Amino acid sequence: MATTEPQIDFTSPAFKKNPYEILANMRRQNPVAKISLPGDRTGWLVTRYEDVETLIKDPRLSIDIRDVYPPEVIQAVFPFGEVSEGLLHSMVFSNDPKTHSRLRNLVSHSFTPRYIETWQGRIQNIIDEIINQLPEHGEIDLIREVAFPLPMIVISEMLGIPVEDREKFRDWSNSYVDSLGNPAAAQAIIGDMAEFQQYLFELIEAKRANPSDDLLSKLVSTDVEGDRLSRQELIGMTLLLVMAGNETTTTLISSAMLTLFQNPEQKELLKQNPALLKPAIEEFIRYQGPLLNLNDRWAVEDFEYKGQQIKKGESVYLCVASANRDEERFQNGNSFNVQRSDLQRHVGFGLGMHYCLGAPLARLEGVIGLHTILQRLPEIRLAVPEEELTWRPSIITFALEKLPVRF
Repeated sequence: MATTEPQIDFTSPAFKKNPYEILANMRRQNPVAKISLPGDRTGWLVTRYEDVETLIKDPRLSIDIRDVYPPEVIQAVFPFGEVSEGLLHSMVFSNDPKTHSRLRNLVSHSFTPRYIETWQGRIQNIIDEIINQLPEHGEIDLIREVAFPLPMIVISEMLGIPVEDREKFRDWSNSYVDSLGNPAAAQAIIGDMAEFQQYLFELIEAKRANPSDDLLSKLVSTDVEGDRLSRQELIGMTLLLVMAGNETTTTLISSAMLTLFQNPEQKELLKQNPALLKPAIEEFIRYQGPLLNLNDRWAVEDFEYKGQQIKKGESVYLCVASANRDEERFQNGNSFNVQRSDLQRHVGFGLGMHYCLGAPLARLEGVIGLHTILQRLPEIRLAVPEEELTWRPSIITFALEKLPVRF
């Protein structure tokens, strides 16, 4: 019989402390499960790889809330004025292939894999400068001192964000991500988002008036056969690039280091064989990657799936953290192995047309950052018992609050 009572609250500290055992049980017993969501809401969590792969292409689910709800409901979920409008008009929330293709084409005109590769030397310089500023030995929060500054400096330099604004940008970005799917959290940061909106207005207009050789100036001036990004689209794209360029890599580096602390023999293997790191980055993403779930999918009609009755307007979360450990897809999926061979179809950065735009940059920064940390801080280790670690409350990302280390 299909269950109708919520099975889990995956925003709770209890879940964040022990997610993979819980998710493994759900894959076996209840792979399409009713779950609790913030604001006394419920939704659905999909945990098997096969179902995630199937439903991400299912036309009965939309990534665009505008396909399901009227403006007044959307305003309650995304109450941030033009910041929300910008993101809703970005590729992340575009369900129409033609619209998505247009936006991706305009952005990809400047943000190409070849362009990203040109940053390899600068990324190495940045991580070296960050580690040069650390004490010779001591205890630090690896996230605040290393894992955050690296991608934030890189994406700030790429976009042309002034040095003095980087901390603010990080705080705004983190607040926005943590509020997704949580109406109460969204209401609490309306003032911050109004400030963020004004900042983005002024930054875009400054680039329009005085363009330079940064990515945002290029996006402002990009013209493909007479088509240009609107102000709303530029706001959404800037926010998307900051989230993709900061959130993803910060979480990738910190989660990867925690994984190595948990698997010391694999840590030694990477220290002794740095050439393994580039392919191993896919195992880090599969095993404990930056994403817990893909962004909400919204049911555009009532339908039945695997015995569960999904109603129009309900949220459906495709759990990539679970799919990437599904034993039906990955042999010994709960074990971490940097020499694993079956990694080509992990879903750590999504699938299809919504595959993460920032994935090539995250991979490059991850490889360079992890290699440099392991080589220059060879004695690095966790500074607190693992059970004392805490996780951010986001529904979408799976990110540590802090990672105290000694070296």
